[in-house]
Amino acid sequence: MMQEMKRQDMEELSQLLRVYERTYGSGEAGNLLKEVSERYRNSYKENILEKRNPRKAGRKRQYTEEKRRELREFREKGLTIREIARKTGCSVGYVQSVLSEP
Repeated sequence: MMQEMKRQDMEELSQLLRVYERTYGSGEAGNLLKEVSERYRNSYKENILEKRNPRKAGRKRQYTEEKRRELREFREKGLTIREIARKTGCSVGYVQSVLSEP
């Protein structure tokens, strides 16, 4: 049934099948998803179901995890949110959101 597909096409088809399966339940979409994931695993030695964002779509992170760690360290040293923002060049809102994360 399935012909040879490019890697990106298989990844996009997998995403579409997952959306379809969530919306309408399993069945034929579930069977197709299993077949696509098996072919992908055989071709590329990876599990397609573990890929969250294969095309790297969406907004990229502006700051690294190291920067986030630095913000938390400044807070532990007793600096205010405004002082941290001024010192690191981040916005006050960003500093607040990082510090409010668990």
